[in-house]
Amino acid sequence: MVWGAFSARGTFPLKRIEGRLTGEGYTHLLGEAMLPHFGELPAGTIFQQDNDPKHTSRVAKAFFDAHRVPLLDWPAQSPDLNPIEHLWDELSRGCAKKRAKNAEAKLGILKRIWESIGHETISKLVESMPQHIQAVIEADGWATKY
Repeated sequence: MVWGAFSARGTFPLKRIEGRLTGEGYTHLLGEAMLPHFGELPAGTIFQQDNDPKHTSRVAKAFFDAHRVPLLDWPAQSPDLNPIEHLWDELSRGCAKKRAKNAEAKLGILKRIWESIGHETISKLVESMPQHIQAVIEADGWATKY
C-alpha cells in the first residue's frame, strides 16, 4: 500500500505504507511526506482528506492543529469529492501490465508512474473541484456523475 497527495503544483512523493496504518502511523507519514511540501504551497491552501478513522483520530487532529494545517470540512458520505481517486485509477492502469519480481521493484514502478502523471491531469482535477462540490450540493449528498 502507498500514500500520495497532490496539489495544483504537482504530486507529493509517493510513500510506502508498511503494515496496518494507525492514526499514529498516519501522522508520522504526514510529518515525513506531506508537511515539508505543504509549507511550500501558497497561503490559504487547505488539506483535503476523507473521513477514514485514522484521518479523524485524536492524534491526527492534534497533528493538524499543532502544525496549523487547515482541513477541508468533509461530509460523512462523499466519494464523489475525492479527486485523488482519479490518480489512484491512473496509477493502477499504468502498472496493470507491468511485472515486478518483488515489493521493492513494484514500488519503483509505482513511483515512476506517479512521478510521470502530467501537470495537465492534475490541473484538470484541481479545476474540476468546484463543479464536483456543486454537484454534490445539488444532489443533497447523493451520488453524482463524477
